[in-house]
Amino acid sequence: MAKQPISEGGLDGGVIYIDTEGTFRPERIQQIANARHLDAMHILKNIAICKVYNSSHLELIIKALGRYINGFNAKLVIIDSIISLHRAEYPGRGTLADRQQRLNSILHKLVRVAEIFNIVIVITNQVQSSPDTFFEGGVIP
Repeated sequence: MAKQPISEGGLDGGVIYIDTEGTFRPERIQQIANARHLDAMHILKNIAICKVYNSSHLELIIKALGRYINGFNAKLVIIDSIISLHRAEYPGRGTLADRQQRLNSILHKLVRVAEIFNIVIVITNQVQSSPDTFFEGGVIP
């Protein structure tokens, strides 16, 4: 819907999909487009996929995001999932502080980008454990 004109409920721009888990599926976009009676190929041409391989790569992408937003006329940025790479590279509670600081830096940059470019940024996350829960399941959405 982001590419649709504003008068039709869209954002009149492209989409940047930052994929940290390799889960982007063009088939799913085609299903959604068909359900809304839209041209799936036109929609897919307006989605830039950025495959990210590690947390440092994600940080570099976020740092250069403004250039890509301008170049692609993006009005929507999706990051799926923001924490998966950091969780894999910083396992356990001993690395929690480092992981949180790096994520905090990314989130602050994303807030600035959203404000500067007046765009929508959607971030997905995964189930997490609650570090202060020891006897219950400790898993929260």
